[in-house]
Amino acid sequence: MRTAPEKTSIALALTAAYFLAVPVTGAYARFVYNGQFDHRVAEVSPALLLFCILSLAGAVLFAAAVREEGGRWWAAVPLAVLLLALAVFGPLPGSSGPGQLATVLLAPGVLILLGALSLERGSTAWFGVIEAGVISLFGLVRAYGLFLAPALPETVRVHSPSLYEFAGAAYVYAGLGLLGILLLVLAWQRSAAHRP
Repeated sequence: MRTAPEKTSIALALTAAYFLAVPVTGAYARFVYNGQFDHRVAEVSPALLLFCILSLAGAVLFAAAVREEGGRWWAAVPLAVLLLALAVFGPLPGSSGPGQLATVLLAPGVLILLGALSLERGSTAWFGVIEAGVISLFGLVRAYGLFLAPALPETVRVHSPSLYEFAGAAYVYAGLGLLGILLLVLAWQRSAAHRP
């Protein structure tokens, strides 16, 4: 039977798989299908759905492990809910509003999750909270561009990326990948710290 630290490591690793999967599979779909997400979603969504389910399982395992340690297990609930929403609605740029909103809120979900860990100054988790906070700012700009920014008139043609598009690309293809690497490092550290 696995111990609580081992479960926590597995949970962090599974969760990290999703954050690494989003930019990798998103970039793959973008390059291979030349941005035709609306017509090709069905061909790439099964792999993304698998990563969502694995990550959801990881978030649940994380909550169970933290609860056994007497910690704030509820901190994993927001991330688990977001991953469930992504598993249902899909994380692709051409997906529905709930899926896009869930993607935007992933970094804040990690921020809450990291808050459940011991945050010694200078530790990986401590730097992780700062990183997740900074990435969340890009997510806020992206959310504004997706849901609140007024649409340009049809007669206006813009030939360069907008601030919202830049923030979205930085958030999805760089920020979420960095969060995935961070969670993998945390999983490795917790696993190494509890080895005999």
